[in-house]
Amino acid sequence: MRKSVSALLAAACVAAASPAFAADIPAPVTKAPPAAVVAYNWSGFYVGGHAGGGRQRNCEVSTRSIVGTGPSPGPPTTVTSSEGCHRDTDVVSGGQVGVNWQSGSLVLGAEASGSWANLKGSSVSEGFPLFTNETRTDAIGLFTGRLGVAWDNALLYVKGGAARTHNKYTAFPTASLAASTSTSDSRWGWTAGGGFEYGFAPNWSAALEYDFIDTGTRSEVFPAGLVCGTAPCTSLIDQYIHMVTLRLNYRFASWTAWR
Repeated sequence: MRKSVSALLAAACVAAASPAFAADIPAPVTKAPPAAVVAYNWSGFYVGGHAGGGRQRNCEVSTRSIVGTGPSPGPPTTVTSSEGCHRDTDVVSGGQVGVNWQSGSLVLGAEASGSWANLKGSSVSEGFPLFTNETRTDAIGLFTGRLGVAWDNALLYVKGGAARTHNKYTAFPTASLAASTSTSDSRWGWTAGGGFEYGFAPNWSAALEYDFIDTGTRSEVFPAGLVCGTAPCTSLIDQYIHMVTLRLNYRFASWTAWR
């Protein structure tokens, strides 16, 4: 009987001591799982601004009617002559709006941009040295598609599409601006280029971009007067522009945020 009572007392002591003993055992330490790395997402609409420089070249070939001289002047003679080329480099600035769609590392997009410019160059006519020709371009619009490859927040892209420029052409006697004659146009052409864009914040990115613009050759008619003579004269004027800009874009919520 005494042995049974002793056994019961020993078991009770062990049971009473077990919670205190378990409390002294340190709990296992578990580490929180690492935070998931979110890849930079280029998808979504964006707006931005740009500033940089442009270099323009214009070459002209003119056609004029020259009236014969003397007591019995004959019919007007048509004279075609090269006017030469002139170039100018100046500042451009403006804004852009576009949209991107990303699938894996491939980024597709479309963009429209407008730039204000003051690309104004002039040169003395090669065929008629008494006169000077001047071209001024004050607006450039680009409507392009974009194709890029992204490495997280870095994007290398090419672009191409349509271009539109607004231009004013002036001819005047080299010795005097007062007797100038002018005409203007808005002409379409094509553009191609590319750039590198870097996302420095979730919705902000900066880019360095180059664009080549070619609007071809167009016939411009100048009114009759001191420069052209008794009849209007015509000049075939070609145009191309190199443009380099720094760009800052703000991108709105990506497609994934709208699903």
